[in-house]
Amino acid sequence: MAQAPQDLNCYLMQRPVAAALATPRSFADHTRCYARVLDHSYPEAKLHLTGFSYVGAEAFETARQLAALGSAPAGLTVIDHGLVFRRQWPVDPTWGGEAIRAEKRRRAHVFTPWAALVADQLALDMGKECTDMLADWIETADLLPPKGVPALAWHGARAQALLRLQDPQAALTEVEIARASASTHLAGKRIREVELIYAELLQQVDRMEEATAVLVHANKLGATRSDISIALGICLAKQGKFHRALSLLAPAKDTKDCTPDLLFWLAQAEQGAQAEQGALAGQGALAEEAVG
Repeated sequence: MAQAPQDLNCYLMQRPVAAALATPRSFADHTRCYARVLDHSYPEAKLHLTGFSYVGAEAFETARQLAALGSAPAGLTVIDHGLVFRRQWPVDPTWGGEAIRAEKRRRAHVFTPWAALVADQLALDMGKECTDMLADWIETADLLPPKGVPALAWHGARAQALLRLQDPQAALTEVEIARASASTHLAGKRIREVELIYAELLQQVDRMEEATAVLVHANKLGATRSDISIALGICLAKQGKFHRALSLLAPAKDTKDCTPDLLFWLAQAEQGAQAEQGALAGQGALAEEAVG
C-alpha cells in the first residue's frame, strides 16, 4: 500500500456479517452485489480490484460481473501466499457451484503446474526424490489450458511433468500439441527450443529419422545454433551415421558447449568412422587380390 500512487483512493468491501448470517447468500450473489455497488458508486472511475487468498476468487468474479454491466475494471490483482508446496485437496462441495468454479479457476493459475514443478526442482536440488505433487497434478488437472494461460506454456509444463514421471510417450503427445499451438501463433514458424525438446523425445521413443528431420528443420529457422548442431550430431551418431556426426561434433569439442554427453558420442563417432574406414580398406585389398 505504501507504494501505491498517492492520488488514488483505496476502499475495503465487505457485506454486513449479521445480514449474511440471517439470510445465507451464495458466492455469485456476493459478487453481483459488489459489482452493482461499485458500478453505482463509481460510474466513471477506473477501478482496480484486488483480492487476497479466497477473496482473490471474489475479486476475479466481481470483475467479470462488472464487465457484464459494461463497466469492466481497469485492472485486477489476485494476491496469494505464493507457491504452495503441498497437495491441493478437493474444493469443499458445500461452497456451491459458482464458488467452486471460481476457486478452480484461481487454483489453475496460482497452484499448478508451476508450483508443482518448482517444488520438484527444489527437492532435486536438496538430493530428494519427490514426484508426488507432479503425479497429483497430472491426475487432476484439465487437459486443456485454463483461460488466459497460453497453450504452449500449459502443454509444455505437462510434458515436463510427464518426463519426470518417466512417461516419454505421453510427454511427446503434449509437446506435439504445444508445437501445433506455437505454429498457429507464430505464422508457421516453430519455436526452436520446443523443437529441441521434441527431437529429444522422438529419440526416447526410437523415432530417430523423425528426430533428425526436426533438428535439420530447426537449424534452418534462423542463424545456425551450436546447441542444435550438437543435438543433430548426437542423433546421427546414435543411428550409426558416424562421418556426418563427426562433422558436427568435432568443432564443438573445445568450446563452451562441450558436455560429457557430447564427448561420449564424439568418441563413438570417431571409433565408428575408423572402423568404417578400416572395413573399406579391407574390402579394397580383397578386390585387388581378386583382380591380381
